[in-house]
Amino acid sequence: VAGHDPITQRELYTLYAKAAGRRVQPFFAPYRVAFAGASIAERLSQLAGRKEEPVLSLISVPVFGQDFTVDSSRAASELGWQGTADYERAVNESVKWYLEHEKTNGR
Repeated sequence: VAGHDPITQRELYTLYAKAAGRRVQPFFAPYRVAFAGASIAERLSQLAGRKEEPVLSLISVPVFGQDFTVDSSRAASELGWQGTADYERAVNESVKWYLEHEKTNGR
């Protein structure tokens, strides 16, 4: 999903939540606490023999702990690609597509 204007990660998450009929559940924790929790979650996941990474992981803490800006200008300058949709429409269409395919795949 990409639009023609920059958007913050938080704004994008809010659009996804709205499109899915949910609301964003903000959770704030100091970085040290979040990293400690992520370390524990990863270790427990390993001990349980799970192959997928837990939701709270060492990589997710810095990624989701900051409000990065999503910007497609690099794709425009290097590939000549231009986003044509506004983010709200693009997010709504992607959530609609996902929900339709989730049903057909038996999930």
